[in-house]
Amino acid sequence: MAVSSAIEVDASFAKVVKRYAQAADKTAIVLRGLQHWAQAEGVAEARRQLDTLVYDAPVSKSGYKRTERTRKAVKTRGDNEIIVDMSAAVNPRSGFYYPPVLNRGRTDISYEPRPFWNNTKLVMATRFKMQGEESLRTLRVALKVE
Repeated sequence: MAVSSAIEVDASFAKVVKRYAQAADKTAIVLRGLQHWAQAEGVAEARRQLDTLVYDAPVSKSGYKRTERTRKAVKTRGDNEIIVDMSAAVNPRSGFYYPPVLNRGRTDISYEPRPFWNNTKLVMATRFKMQGEESLRTLRVALKVE
């Protein structure tokens, strides 16, 4: 009985592997869709974090004028990156790149951290995992894999 059961499992597994192997195009489409979703959602999440932690928050003791330059600089690059574009986020008068200080804060000027980037990474890691699992479930149903 054990041998028969092992053969059935092997045959069943081989059937699943064959279905996935024959579905390379569908799998690639799902992966591309997941990447595009993650990029768009990552940009939107970074901007939400900036709005919540910076632009909608009370002005800090530093009194720094908010230009929304960092918010506008959140962009995609390539097929799978979300960045804060340095060329768009640099202060044109001083050449100072502000986003890292914004994210981690600075004690020497009493500037509280506004961890928009750290929060974005945490939120998107969770959401990407959930969306990836949903994509796999959808693909499994489409391929009729048990």
